[in-house]
Amino acid sequence: MQSLQAQKSSLLAAQLFALMTQVAQGSESRAMALAAELDLSLSQLRALLVLWRAEEPVSLGSLAQGVGLSDAAAVRMVDGLLRSDLVVRREDLHDRRIKRITLSAAGREAVQSLVAAKREEFERLAQALLPDELDQLTAALDPIVARLGLPLDLVVGR
Repeated sequence: MQSLQAQKSSLLAAQLFALMTQVAQGSESRAMALAAELDLSLSQLRALLVLWRAEEPVSLGSLAQGVGLSDAAAVRMVDGLLRSDLVVRREDLHDRRIKRITLSAAGREAVQSLVAAKREEFERLAQALLPDELDQLTAALDPIVARLGLPLDLVVGR
């Protein structure tokens, strides 16, 4: 028999899954249409997000690791992103053997469009809440977001 804490955790997991599924279904069509328009693979989408979150240019090896690809597969993936003009590849200033990858202006714009599609669905969800629900959910999430160090600025202000 499950403890009361385990039952509550299971209920919360089910509720969060239902909410996230609702949000995902609304934003996926727009995000997937953009990805299809750009002719991007899932790995390329993931790479763009890794680069978008990065504070500085990323080495090819770090990008490969962040996306979960071998170095050889990452080179092919980056070559495709270069042909699409979504990234820029430069030699490292201190070690010419290392290649650093950053988003191009077009790449940054593409990622911002994808993030905006997701954000809009969360905005719709938040606007559907009653005032008391909004206050309670915000109060409940504030300490969790702070404790986990979640970067709200990635979505809010970038």
